[in-house]
Amino acid sequence: MKILVVIDKLSMDGITPSCIAMHLRDSYELFRRRNCQPEICNIRGDDPGSRLLEAAGIQVHKLGLSPLSPLICRRLAGIIDNCGCELVHAHGYSAANFGRLAAAMRKIPAVVHEHAILPVRPHQFLADALLRGLTTCAVGVSGAVADFLVRGRCVPRSRVRVVHNGIDLVRFRQVEVSMNAARARFDLPPDVPLAGCAARFRKEKGQHVLLDALPLLHESIPDCHLVLAGDGPDRQLLEQRAAELKVAGKVRFAGFIDDIPLFLRALSVLVIPSLSEGFSFAAAEAMAAGCPVVASRVGGLPEVVEDGVTGLLVPPGDAPALAAAAGKLLTDESLREKLTERAGQDVARFSLETYVDKMTALFGELVHSSVDQN
Repeated sequence: MKILVVIDKLSMDGITPSCIAMHLRDSYELFRRRNCQPEICNIRGDDPGSRLLEAAGIQVHKLGLSPLSPLICRRLAGIIDNCGCELVHAHGYSAANFGRLAAAMRKIPAVVHEHAILPVRPHQFLADALLRGLTTCAVGVSGAVADFLVRGRCVPRSRVRVVHNGIDLVRFRQVEVSMNAARARFDLPPDVPLAGCAARFRKEKGQHVLLDALPLLHESIPDCHLVLAGDGPDRQLLEQRAAELKVAGKVRFAGFIDDIPLFLRALSVLVIPSLSEGFSFAAAEAMAAGCPVVASRVGGLPEVVEDGVTGLLVPPGDAPALAAAAGKLLTDESLREKLTERAGQDVARFSLETYVDKMTALFGELVHSSVDQN
């Protein structure tokens, strides 16, 4: 099968590759081994995510168009014709809108893949309602996102599937360097409690809540440090907030980090303070790496982290609760060991192979059904 994977953009902020870009890179060869050839198309054109894929030897069709350009549909139809694509796999609003139209023009199935739970924009709700009949199937990365597809994207419940994202378990389990050696690689302080977060610097990722929690955490653990990996439009605001809270000396802004397994090895605890989250690669990756997790009870996170079993969950936006949970993990070694042991077993359900197997089976089902109907 040849699949046209079309996406609005492969970098959310124009600074760093998106999680979807990294997921496409990591899963690309597994799809090929299952006789499924992804043809990746980036509507926006060249960006850090496109360059990440190309550095891995993966071709990217770069349209260089506005997300509202009517030329998108014709260009996608051309790629379908030239590459012999049998299905459109769309990520993002413009990709879903024009991708469904192009698929209908060529009489092939269209899959809308949703990764987040977003505010419903009236114009997109109208577009989704009008294109409802052209949605062969929709995939949500969690049950919470699947509910959003029905409620906010107008997809009939019978056409919605849940397929959790996958991670390369071996890559996260094979880091064998010591914690202090890993810290040295990132110029992080040795021999201190170190909390970390890896996400885009945007309000919905909640790093401002984590900064608010740090002075509270210092009341019981005064030598605790915090490292924020990532970049994005809110970086300056976060740096200002750290200065206002007088914790800047114990906060490190590490920038974009590609070697997440090594980063997780450096941490005492990973904190995910998200205010909105579709799935959370970070949680699954930490579970595989043996790093204890504190996360918000929001969106798809409770489907990844089971409170008190594989990690600790707190209400979103609650800095005192976040500080208390992080402090509990940092000071209770037996609890850390219990949670990480169980997490290491449970995370097997989020393997990259499982994700690719489920998506390949879905593609095959839809393509064969389409051939029979035509």
